[in-house]
Amino acid sequence: MISIRRMVFSILSPLFIILIFSSLAFSVYQADKFINEMQKKELITLSDDYAEVVYFFIEGKKESVLLTSYTKIFIDLLKADKTDKDYPDKLRIVDERMKNIKDIGQKGGKYFELIDAQGIVIASGNKSQIGTDESILLGNSREGIFVQATFDPASSIKDKIKIVTPIVPEGILLGASAMIVNREELDNILLPDHSSLNRLILIDSKNQLISASDLINVSAFELEQYRELIKDCFFVEKDSHFHGTYEFNYNKIERIGVYSPIPNLDWCLIVETNKSNYSSLLGPYFVVSLFFAAILLTLGLIFGFIFVNRISKPINVLNNQLEEISKGKLNVQLDESNIVEIQSLTNSINRLLSSVKLALFRLGIKKEELGLGKYFGKKIDEFIDFSGDIFIALNYEGKIKAISKNGAALMGYKQNELIEKNWFDIAISKNQRAAVKEVFTRIMQGELKNVKDYENDIVTKTGKLIRVRWENSILKDELENIIGTMSIGFDIHGEQEAKNLFKLLYDHSRDGILVAEIKTKNFIMGNNAICRMLGYTEAQLKKLTVKDIHPKKDLPKVLIEFQKQITGEKMMASNLPILRKDGHVVYADVLASPVTIAGKECLMGSFRFVKNKQ
Repeated sequence: MISIRRMVFSILSPLFIILIFSSLAFSVYQADKFINEMQKKELITLSDDYAEVVYFFIEGKKESVLLTSYTKIFIDLLKADKTDKDYPDKLRIVDERMKNIKDIGQKGGKYFELIDAQGIVIASGNKSQIGTDESILLGNSREGIFVQATFDPASSIKDKIKIVTPIVPEGILLGASAMIVNREELDNILLPDHSSLNRLILIDSKNQLISASDLINVSAFELEQYRELIKDCFFVEKDSHFHGTYEFNYNKIERIGVYSPIPNLDWCLIVETNKSNYSSLLGPYFVVSLFFAAILLTLGLIFGFIFVNRISKPINVLNNQLEEISKGKLNVQLDESNIVEIQSLTNSINRLLSSVKLALFRLGIKKEELGLGKYFGKKIDEFIDFSGDIFIALNYEGKIKAISKNGAALMGYKQNELIEKNWFDIAISKNQRAAVKEVFTRIMQGELKNVKDYENDIVTKTGKLIRVRWENSILKDELENIIGTMSIGFDIHGEQEAKNLFKLLYDHSRDGILVAEIKTKNFIMGNNAICRMLGYTEAQLKKLTVKDIHPKKDLPKVLIEFQKQITGEKMMASNLPILRKDGHVVYADVLASPVTIAGKECLMGSFRFVKNKQ
C-alpha cells in the first residue's frame, strides 16, 4: 500500500532541491550585479585582470556612496608611490589626525601593547616583526587611525612611512604584524595546525569580512594572548575560498585596507581581486540550477498527476458507495484501496455497517428485511461465529434470537435447534435455573444495571456441566426500552482443568521450580521442591532475588547464563552453583524459558540438583 505522507514527501522533496540550487545561483547573480553597480558609480576601477572593490557600511547597512575628497586622499595614500609629488601632502593630512595615544607598553624590549585613552589595548605585536628597536607605533584610536612605521632619527618621519594599517572603532584588523581588537565585540579564537594554512580571515560580529593576512606574519603567542577577545576566526587553506556575502579568491588579493573617516560609517573595506572570479562562478551555477530545475519540475508534475489520480479515484468510489448506504441500501460492501489512509477509513465504515446490521439482526429483524443478500447474510453469520466461544442474543422473554456455531457446538446442538428456544429451560441446570432467571428478569425490568461480568454453569445436550464466564450488554430500542441482552461467553472449564493440572505438577514435581521477574530479578513463586532444596519457605523466597541464591564470586557467570536464557540463546545452564540458606553450596542444572505471568515478563527455571562436576 502507498501512504499519502510518502506521496506528499515525494512531491515536496524535489521542490526543496530546486529552491536550494536557485538560491545559490541567485547569490552569485547578486554578487555580480553589485560589482557592476559599483563600476557604474565609479567606485571601482576595472582593468583586464583586477577590480578594486570598495564597500561602505553605514550604521549597520551596506551602502554604495561617492568617496569624499578626504577619503580619496587616504585611499590614495594606501596605494601611493612614495615618489609621487602629492605623497607628502597626503601624508601630512594623516599625520595631523594622529593624537591622544596614552601609552606604549613594552615587555622584554620586544613585545609591545598600544593602549588608547580609555585604557583598552588596541594593538600588540612583536618588535622583531616590524623592524628594528627604533620602530615606533603612532595612532589615534578615537578617529580610528593606526600607523605602523620605522624611522631614521636624522630624517622626517613622513618620508619613512613603510606600512599604513588603519583600524575602525567597532572592528578589528590583522595587519602585516599587529593585531588590533575591540574587547566589547570579540570572543574566541581557534588555533589550528599552522603548517597547513597560509591565510587568516577575521570576521566581525555582523559576519562581515574585516581582514585577511599572511599567517606567517602572525605569531602563535599573539593568537594565544587574544584567544578570549576575537569572536569569529576563519582559517583558509591554500587555494581555498571564503564563502560569505561575496566570494573572493584570497590567493589573488593584492591589498586590504579599512578606514572610517565619514560620520556614522562603521567601516570601509577596499579589496583588489581578480575580477574573473565572479563571471567564472556565475555561469556554471546557472547552468546546473537550470538543468536540475527542469528535471525536477518535470518529475514534480508527473508525480503530482499520479498523486491526484491515485487519491481522487478511490475517494470518488467511496463517496458513491456511501451515497447508496445513505439511501438505505445496507447491502453495500465498500471496495478495498491500496492507499493506507483510505483503506483504514473503509475498514472503519465496513465495521460500523456490520455493527448496524448485527444490531438490527439481534432485534429479530430478518436478513431479508434488512435488504441483505445471500453474500452479506453469510458475512453476518461469520461475524457472529467469530465473536468468542459463545455468542448469544436473548429477547425480553429469554428466547434465543441468535447463537454462534461455536456456542451451539459446545452445547452439543446445531444452531437451528436452539433458535427461539428458552435459554433458561434448555441451558441452565434445574438447581441454578431459578436464581439465574431471577437475575435476568431484574435486568429486563431495569433493576440491575451493572451485570457486565458473570459466571455460571450451562448444561450440554448430554447433561454435562460447563463453566462459562460471560460478558454481557443490554439491548435497548430507540425509546430506550430494554428489549434483550447480548452476551459473549468463554469456556473456562478447560482453562480451570489446565490450571488444576499445572498446580498438581507444580506442587508434586521432584525438580525445583522457581520463577523470577526478568526486570527486577525478584522471585515471585517457587514450588515445594525448591523450598526444600534451598531451605526457605515460599514466603521467604518471594523476598529474595536471583543474586541471593548464588555465591558472590560466581554471580558474573550466573547472570550471563540468566541473560542467555532470557534471549533464548540457550535453555540449559549446566552445573550452576546454588547457595542454600544454611550457607552450603550445591550444584544444579537449570532448564529455563521466558513466560508471562499476570502481565509480567518472567523466567521460569527447573532446577535439577547434581554432584559438583567441576
